[in-house]
Amino acid sequence: MEVSPGDWNALLARLGLGDVYLSREYVESACLLEPGEPTFLCAEETVFPCILREFRGRVDVTTPYGYGGPVAGGGGPERFYSAYEDWCRGRSVVSTFV
Repeated sequence: MEVSPGDWNALLARLGLGDVYLSREYVESACLLEPGEPTFLCAEETVFPCILREFRGRVDVTTPYGYGGPVAGGGGPERFYSAYEDWCRGRSVVSTFV
């Protein structure tokens, strides 16, 4: 489900998703305002650039400033949510702010 940062923009191009809010550079720059780990998730053709944050032993996920959540590149996001739930459980994520 996680995509390496170096592969992210190529994946977006392959899916035809050119919005700047989805780009690696935007997510990384958003981490200057909202400290955390830029994280790039994909399941099927649904992508979710986000910021993984840790505070006092708790982990949460938020979106970069101005961006609203997962984006389906061609199909529906149904499989994404199941994969996302499993990913959150594996990372001990307690909340997601989208």
